[in-house]
Amino acid sequence: MKNCILRIAVTSLLLLGAGLAAFADENDFTVNGFNYRILTEETVTLTGCRDNMYNAIIPETISYNGQNYSVTEIDYSAFSEKKVIYCTIPNSVTKIRMSAFKSCPDLVQVIMGNSLLEIETSAFEACPKLTDVTLSSSLTTIGTSAFSQCSSLEYINIPKSVTAIGPAAFTRCSNLKSIRIDGAVTKIEYSTFSGCSNLSAVILPSSVEEIEYNAFVDCTNLNSITFSPKIIGSYAFAGCENLKVINWGDCLEEIGEYAFRKCNSIQNLELPQNLQKIGKRAFEECNNLATVSYKENLSEVEEYAFCRCRNLTSFDLSPEVHVSAPKTIGYAAFANCNKLASTHRLNAGVIGGAAFAGCDLTSLKDIITDATTLIGAAFSGCTKLTSVTIPRGVTQINPGAFINCDNLTEVIFEAEKCTVISNSAIYPSKAVFSPGITKLTIGNQVTQIPECIFYGCTGLTSVDIPESVTEIGASAFNSCSNLASVSIGNSVESIGTRAFYSSGLISINIPDSVKKIEMEAFMNCRNLKSISIGRSVESIGRD
Repeated sequence: MKNCILRIAVTSLLLLGAGLAAFADENDFTVNGFNYRILTEETVTLTGCRDNMYNAIIPETISYNGQNYSVTEIDYSAFSEKKVIYCTIPNSVTKIRMSAFKSCPDLVQVIMGNSLLEIETSAFEACPKLTDVTLSSSLTTIGTSAFSQCSSLEYINIPKSVTAIGPAAFTRCSNLKSIRIDGAVTKIEYSTFSGCSNLSAVILPSSVEEIEYNAFVDCTNLNSITFSPKIIGSYAFAGCENLKVINWGDCLEEIGEYAFRKCNSIQNLELPQNLQKIGKRAFEECNNLATVSYKENLSEVEEYAFCRCRNLTSFDLSPEVHVSAPKTIGYAAFANCNKLASTHRLNAGVIGGAAFAGCDLTSLKDIITDATTLIGAAFSGCTKLTSVTIPRGVTQINPGAFINCDNLTEVIFEAEKCTVISNSAIYPSKAVFSPGITKLTIGNQVTQIPECIFYGCTGLTSVDIPESVTEIGASAFNSCSNLASVSIGNSVESIGTRAFYSSGLISINIPDSVKKIEMEAFMNCRNLKSISIGRSVESIGRD
């Protein structure tokens, strides 16, 4: 019984297969060297051609078995790897399907009819001799990789009707010199023109709001770009080493990470009005960038954004702008910009670690006036700094903020209530400043001297602590080996652990306001000969 059922099933499948084959045969036919398949009672798709067809002039209509059909599509891989040289596509065709002309080694010219709406994925990919393409005036969509690796294509005009250009559509068209996009395209997708190494100028319509990642990466001869996007994606123009002129309108809000990295021909940048964020490494190693002017809406410069721009001399708020918003400067954002001497009216709120490390800054007045946080090594190696004012609003400083500032001799400390936050994994030393400070002024509004704030400042010989201070933090003057004289104001209530450890104190007068002296506060002060302790001290730590 089971064997009988199995034989019936197999027979049914064979009959079904034969029926489908017959149906396919009935719908596939050849006319004048072109292969077709019937789609509807009135339309066909072109599925292929004979091998020796060099000039493919596709008809609008064909007749088969007494029935007239309109040719509306060119099917999947219809001409792929064929030897066709010229192709004329009639007005009746509305769609060129995936890989239709892919890898045609000799294809030179394609003329498209005015009814074509869509070119699908990889339709003309890897046609190395294709030089002349006339796109349909009705075209709306150019698919992914549609013309990628067409290495002889020099010019392309994209009509107003086009609303979408797919990712990598023209990638590695290495001889493409000029593109014109007149359409309502809103986005340049990722890698659309990447590796177009001879592309020299690009003008994009105002409709384009976003340039996605890698869109123009390694377009090494690109000289100018005119556009008005809101977002420029990561790596969008990275490696465009000849890019000099950027006209970006006032719509731009964000520049993505690595967007213009190693664009070595950019010399001057005027950032647009609405720009809010510059991403990580966006302009890193732009070696000829000299000046940057920005507007008041810029709120964040991310890590390494201008790192190693060795000829950058200024990063300034445009002179016509009178208001500056709070800003964040990321880790190493301007690190090793050796010639950076001016950041007029920057006034950042948070300054990241190593943000200005190795710069030629001579003053920080326009950088940290409104600062609240100075993260480790923020100004390390700024050897031209001689004087620094830590403003009232600073609430956090990390060790290393001013380390290796070899010519820094004066600190004016006005931070009302500040904390030194140590992270030994990032910066193992406790020192905030270089040891060469010889003059320290503590402002009258300061209430707390943070722990470790002047650790290892061996150039200090005397310090006056004003009446406003109520607390001297742990290790505040630790290892200030030449600090011989300290005047402690009459409001200080506590002296922290190791506050003057290994200092050069000769004598010290602790006022009556002091209630607590933590352990080891004056330990290892080998020159200390006399100490006067006020009558309000309630506890003294060991040693």
